[in-house]
Amino acid sequence: MKTLLLTTAALSSMMLAGVAFADTTVDIGAVTNQQNDYHLTISSLNANIDNVGKDVSETSAAIGNSLSIGGSADGKTNASIDGLTNIQKQTGYISSSLTTTVHDIGGNVSATSAALCNSASATVDKSTGSVSNSQSCAGADPISTLSATIHAVAGEVKSTSAAIGNSFTLGASDVTKATQVAGDLNSTQVTSAPDTATSTVTVYGISQNVTATTAAIGNTFTAVADVTGNSDLHQTNSGATSASMTDTIYSVTKNVSATSAAIGNSASLTGNLGSGAGTGNVTSDQINSGAITAYLKSDVHEINGALTETAAAIGNTATYAGNAAQVKFSQNNSGNVIATGDFTALNIGNNNGVTGNIQDAKFTVAAIGNSLDLAGTASKGYYVDQTNSAIWTKATETVNVSQVTGNVSATAAAIGNSASIHVK
Repeated sequence: MKTLLLTTAALSSMMLAGVAFADTTVDIGAVTNQQNDYHLTISSLNANIDNVGKDVSETSAAIGNSLSIGGSADGKTNASIDGLTNIQKQTGYISSSLTTTVHDIGGNVSATSAALCNSASATVDKSTGSVSNSQSCAGADPISTLSATIHAVAGEVKSTSAAIGNSFTLGASDVTKATQVAGDLNSTQVTSAPDTATSTVTVYGISQNVTATTAAIGNTFTAVADVTGNSDLHQTNSGATSASMTDTIYSVTKNVSATSAAIGNSASLTGNLGSGAGTGNVTSDQINSGAITAYLKSDVHEINGALTETAAAIGNTATYAGNAAQVKFSQNNSGNVIATGDFTALNIGNNNGVTGNIQDAKFTVAAIGNSLDLAGTASKGYYVDQTNSAIWTKATETVNVSQVTGNVSATAAAIGNSASIHVK
């Protein structure tokens, strides 16, 4: 599920500004942030857009608390800090909805609805002090709803509906490098609110790729950092986490990808630990007790490229890649994990000028209690503790596919615990 982890990390930070490459770095000092949101936060966008010569971008976003640290807006100056303490609490109601009809567009179309309790992002080259993150999402709901009809588009089409409890990301301005942290890296994320993301998408008459994503995540943590001290990560999700998408996609001249993903806790840490590389410790514990459900019903026909359909429900998932002294990961899932996929892929004939020619088709439904991937070295050893006590870890898949010129792969997998330890 490494690809899915990357996808959820991108989703969690999509509303935050990035920082471009630059030759100059300025130290902006120590950052202490404390935010509390107790009220209703509601965003609603209704749009009808047609006959546009270039790109169309639509976004509805409801965010309780948001922190973004980075370089200058023009990308000419990067940032470093003297340590970070982030404390965010949200107990209100978060809701975002986007209803749109878009057609006859000369460029690309992007439609996004996002509801987030707490979001923090630090794009810094180095920190001369420790980094500490504490986030609590205890509101009624982060709810994201997307209803889109999009057709007659010359470029690509991307639709996203995302509901996230807590999100934290740390990385350098150059994505090929790691943030240098002089101290410890600690994070605690707690979500008791249910996270719900839904999409209903109809897309046809598209000249480029189509990508449709629906994601609900309790807690997500992503860091690419070399840390001189230790790293201690804690995630707890007790709210129901649900992602549901229904799509009808046809008359597309290139590739189609549709994903519905629900995750209780997600953590990804890349980097070395200790003042001498590999002398620090990594400790992570994830607890999920909320029900995790992912549903994808897809009807695709007359496309002229590859087709990828994925429904994934995961209680806890974590990855670590680097060198450390001791690496200790604990995962406990007691919530039911249910993933359902109902896929129809047919090439009936010519539709809106497109004669169907599905080149390859891949259908995946996965329900996983706990998933762990560890890569690198641990001079004092790896310690893994996984427990899945859920009544249901269930993957159900229905596939109706015909007239594919290439390969067809259909996979349904239900896994209680999965751990992989390997060379980086």
